[in-house]
Amino acid sequence: MTTKELDLLAEIDQLKEQWKTRNEYNGWVNYETWLVNLWLMNDSQSEKIIIDMVEQSRDDDLSGNFEIETVKGLLVTRLRNYLDCFNPLLDQANIYTDLLGSAISEVDFYELADHYLSDY
Repeated sequence: MTTKELDLLAEIDQLKEQWKTRNEYNGWVNYETWLVNLWLMNDSQSEKIIIDMVEQSRDDDLSGNFEIETVKGLLVTRLRNYLDCFNPLLDQANIYTDLLGSAISEVDFYELADHYLSDY
């Protein structure tokens, strides 16, 4: 690679870091992820559901080795499905559905899974 190409790659990496830092919210990767965690952990009943999902994900690791990436992937799927179950606009097509879908697509379910796996 040329010096110019290397400089350009370094500049891109720097911009990525600035973007990441700019979007962080209260210690979470972004506002959407923070907000989902806030609502999921808002009361003891929903917290129990999260704990159950963590335990089910660990139990469903067919390898029996409790590989963190496998368990995390299972938990991510459960978290996404859980949010979909309570989406009141899931069967509609309008601007609100699109806006909600856009916000949910910003949620970092892997960060949530990491957090829950470390806490429970």
